[in-house]
Amino acid sequence: MPTFSSSSHRRYSKRCFGDDSGSVRQPTNDTKRGATEFERGILEIAKELVEGRAEDRKKLEEEHSRRQGMQRIKALKVELLSEREARRNAEYAKVKAMSVELLKERKEKEQAQDKVKALSQDLEQIRKTVVSRSGR
Repeated sequence: MPTFSSSSHRRYSKRCFGDDSGSVRQPTNDTKRGATEFERGILEIAKELVEGRAEDRKKLEEEHSRRQGMQRIKALKVELLSEREARRNAEYAKVKAMSVELLKERKEKEQAQDKVKALSQDLEQIRKTVVSRSGR
């Protein structure tokens, strides 16, 4: 522990604790005003922080709302595309069924034409036979 001379001890004491009477130093108007300005500064900073947080929260909510909107748009696009694809698939199935039916009809028509040809050949053969027999 440092040793103080009596005069330096007195100065140290006055500086820390007030005058020799032992009373504690009371804040002056200057220090009161300084503390108030300090407190005002802190309050101002706190106010700015709160406002900044409110702005950040508002921006975050706007971003969240925008993202939800984008997700809804994407869902609607997917739904629309699925409806289109379902419609296209139904049309494709319908066309395919029609083409299969047309192929069957064409095949039946060709078979009928083949039968007609065969019958006309048979008829021609019968005519030739009748003509040859009647001509004798």
